[in-house]
Amino acid sequence: MMLPAFDPNAVSPTILWAVGIAILFLAVVVFARFSVGNMIFGGSFIARPLLNYSEYKLFGYLHRHIASVFGPDARLMCQVSYGEFLKSKSIAKFRKINAKRADFVVVDGSFNVLAVIEYQGKGHYGNSFLDRLDADKRDRTKRRALKSAGIPLFEVPPQFSHSSLAELLSFA
Repeated sequence: MMLPAFDPNAVSPTILWAVGIAILFLAVVVFARFSVGNMIFGGSFIARPLLNYSEYKLFGYLHRHIASVFGPDARLMCQVSYGEFLKSKSIAKFRKINAKRADFVVVDGSFNVLAVIEYQGKGHYGNSFLDRLDADKRDRTKRRALKSAGIPLFEVPPQFSHSSLAELLSFA
């Protein structure tokens, strides 16, 4: 059986419009699919260091002295989500701490948390009274959660020296 030859005059204008609209719709969907990431994320990301300069200085000191304070198997982790090492039966309480990050977490050889070290650097409290209130609220939430879990918290002030850190960690 032989198919009849295609006759463009035999196709109704309605069908041509429908096919044209379908092709246009498909083009828009494909364009949106590949460009939505750029619209949502503003184009691209730029890598940046995990720690700022003062956090880096503090990390260096802690890294050198962590084993002498917490034992030979102790390791220092940085920028760890509280939700990674705390859990709660209350979903509401868990949500309050899940996205918060600990500046430094000291773990043993089995990655059990031994202590949390929070650095209250010069940017910690922000630039306004409301920023300060917000930071205080976040800090209270972290303190309560850690106390509830029995995890010691060490808070390092913006200005620190090796001797002040040694004194602070002597309470571990």
